[in-house]
Amino acid sequence: MIDQKDLKQIELLSEWLDTKFKIPVINYKVGLDPIIGLFPVLGDLLTFVVSVFLSTKMIKNGASGQLIFKLMGNVLVDFVVGSIPVLGSIFDFSFRANERNVELIKEHYLQDKHIGSGKKEFAISLTVLFFSVIVLGIILCYVLYKAIKWGVSFM
Repeated sequence: MIDQKDLKQIELLSEWLDTKFKIPVINYKVGLDPIIGLFPVLGDLLTFVVSVFLSTKMIKNGASGQLIFKLMGNVLVDFVVGSIPVLGSIFDFSFRANERNVELIKEHYLQDKHIGSGKKEFAISLTVLFFSVIVLGIILCYVLYKAIKWGVSFM
């Protein structure tokens, strides 16, 4: 069973990342994730680290393998798609990985939908995330190289 203090911390941090502020007139909630994500690479990495932290806090309380893959899948989708210039920024305003993960956690701990430990699956998920970050970094470096090369060609 998850400690109520841990659940409140997870909910609060998730709210700050995904839905803390309301945009007047259109009445739409946003968090810091899409705002921080506007800063290329660094913003996405920062919110990625916080999302992984939230997921590990949830996992330490005995999440199942299936639940871990869902949690980490949401984090990975948010990070990879959110890292794409322009499209990623738009995506970050609608895809709320942390909010989705809080709902999954509530299903697990409050409705007993998932049972068991998932430490092995967590290690596999982190490995996949690690290699995804490396591949994304290589792609971003290549795009930057091509952009610089293109810019220099005009000089």
